[in-house]
Amino acid sequence: MTPDLKAGQMWCRISVFAFFLFYGFCVLAVEQKSVVIAVPPTPSVLPIIIAGNNTSNVRVTVFHSHSQAHTLFLRADIQLLVTGLSVGRQFFDGSVPVQIVSSFISGMTYLVTSDNSIETFSQLKGKTLCFPFAGSPIEDVTTFFIEREGLNWPDDFRIEYLPFEATLEYLKLGKIQAAILPEPMSTVAEQFEKTHLSLKFKKRWDMLTNSSEGYPQVGVFVFRKWGEQNEGFIKQFNQEIARAIRFIADDRKQAIALYKTHFNLSEKVISTSLDRTDFLLKTSWELKEYVEDYYQMIGKPLDETYNAFFYLYSK
Repeated sequence: MTPDLKAGQMWCRISVFAFFLFYGFCVLAVEQKSVVIAVPPTPSVLPIIIAGNNTSNVRVTVFHSHSQAHTLFLRADIQLLVTGLSVGRQFFDGSVPVQIVSSFISGMTYLVTSDNSIETFSQLKGKTLCFPFAGSPIEDVTTFFIEREGLNWPDDFRIEYLPFEATLEYLKLGKIQAAILPEPMSTVAEQFEKTHLSLKFKKRWDMLTNSSEGYPQVGVFVFRKWGEQNEGFIKQFNQEIARAIRFIADDRKQAIALYKTHFNLSEKVISTSLDRTDFLLKTSWELKEYVEDYYQMIGKPLDETYNAFFYLYSK
């Protein structure tokens, strides 16, 4: 065999090896593409941030625009979206094939008023109630409370819809008398002069429903097809959420120290907000029952078509 032929064969082998090496790197890059999880900038999502940090190949991004986050999720730039339960239901009702894989917050909402004597909605009859937007989970539960007091929704009140930032500003200036706010906005509002936390929604819910578990408020959502292809990841991530909730309960100070940079809030506000947030993880069949019971209770029951709304582990 001539030297030229030997050199040619060796070059061919090197080229083939280089091709398969490059191909392997490409496949590995595809396989290791990060799972992106989008969360709002509130301390209540701390379990998700911690779980993401403890799960390989995950990137948690904090969004400041709900509409932008929803757009990114709908075009599959985000694999998991953390948002209100009612938002996920609206997606589903609009024929978007989404599923809820977990619910992890059972209490984070307060009635904030300018009068520290307020204990019921009956005392606010004829006054203005402020909500973030129409059809929000906050409005759904408030309607339930009001009707349980024998009042008419919305006829017995003046209803106004304001973004959270505007609501906080109006409370600070004394321009509104009552608003329903989730954490951390309720904690921020309490710092204003003559502003009070008059009613904790979880406490009122548990009293009226003879429960101790509050109600589902925030969920983790995925597209159905992606969920079908990633059951192992979803199970693992839900396990990490459970561990994160225990970590926050056991060492609140360290949890805040490690992750406070995710929130544009003081450590004091973060700590107080976490104190006022009730975490409860529900997944799979237990989650399905939890959410169905909630909607049944507020008069918006789910029919059998909603079976596809729930991410259920295979048996």
